[in-house]
Amino acid sequence: MSMGVPYDKIAVYQICDRAGVSRKTFYVHFKSKSNIVDKIVYDDVISPLMQMSGVTMELIGNEQMLRTLPEVSNEMVYKALYADREFYSRLCCHAGSIDSPLVDALINGISKLNSASLNALGYDGPEWRREYISYYFAAGNAVLIQRWIRGGMRETTTELAKLYSEMSTPFWMKVAGR
Repeated sequence: MSMGVPYDKIAVYQICDRAGVSRKTFYVHFKSKSNIVDKIVYDDVISPLMQMSGVTMELIGNEQMLRTLPEVSNEMVYKALYADREFYSRLCCHAGSIDSPLVDALINGISKLNSASLNALGYDGPEWRREYISYYFAAGNAVLIQRWIRGGMRETTTELAKLYSEMSTPFWMKVAGR
């Protein structure tokens, strides 16, 4: 989809021409080009996390698993993004802004996973708090990812996962009553 140009310079008709489909066919499957980004991020990042989350939630009573899950799952995210870094770098906005299709797609997907994690951990706070907590950690991770991509991905996926885990795990352990 990136076609070697920045995301904001790509028009739907160009995507259609390159894919060999009509605009009508495009709009049957997608509402906009940002829906394509959502689908790609879902397939590359969110879906594998959901599969991993389903397995690990069964082991939630295991203290070590609970402590290592954020780092392991985030490293998986960062590796997926790194594997297709040229594409994802085109989805990032310019320096000084956080508005980008990549950030939006990551926040949407990770927020849902965070909400499910809160449920699995037995969080019983008000719904509005659940939504804010889910969004807060998703947005923080998404902006961290964008900064990492814009910075040329100099830090390893392991270093970035460790950093984010150090910032977020204490909260999640508190929610889990640990």
